[in-house]
Amino acid sequence: MQLTLVLPGGTEDVYEITGDATYEALIDHVHAALGRRDVLLKTGDGAVTAESWTGLSDGDRVLVEIPPEPERQGRGIEEALVALEGARRAIDCLTKAAITEMKNLRTPPPKVEKTCKAVATILGDPFPKGWPDLKKMVGDLHFLNRLKDTDPNTLKPANMRRARPLLSGADMTVDEVARVSRAAADLAQWAHAMDTFHRTAAELNGAAAT
Repeated sequence: MQLTLVLPGGTEDVYEITGDATYEALIDHVHAALGRRDVLLKTGDGAVTAESWTGLSDGDRVLVEIPPEPERQGRGIEEALVALEGARRAIDCLTKAAITEMKNLRTPPPKVEKTCKAVATILGDPFPKGWPDLKKMVGDLHFLNRLKDTDPNTLKPANMRRARPLLSGADMTVDEVARVSRAAADLAQWAHAMDTFHRTAAELNGAAAT
């Protein structure tokens, strides 16, 4: 199924919805195109939200708007909370078997390695030199609990800045990572949620999230 996103200025962008697509992944796609997540999505039937987006049909045109400042802040908070809830669900669904399968990869796809490197960076682990270091991280018995227990308010801005380039680009959305690994996609959803929360908090505090 495909949607046509009408971006500010009239540019059109086609977004393909796969079977396991999420609203967060749609916002990730918009972020890759515009560099921002605090947007309003609308169709002729009204606003597109995390609750209503599954009602979209193949070929629908979705207008992407940048909201006024006060509405933008409220929208940003909502998106951050939705992202965090999605991250919690993703980690809850992430099994030790899936982690073990990913850990046993001798040469992982680049998207898997970049995702794990971003997670390690966000967590504040020593910057990994390569896949052997990342395998130790995901293979740790307490790894999933570390993700579940992470308080996004305590994340260091420097670590988020280092992780952000690893998550950027149309090839690093949750949907794209899921094409090569479901476990890595769940980790990517967690990492993107932490980034969304950090950006929103920085904007609300009047700081530049860069």
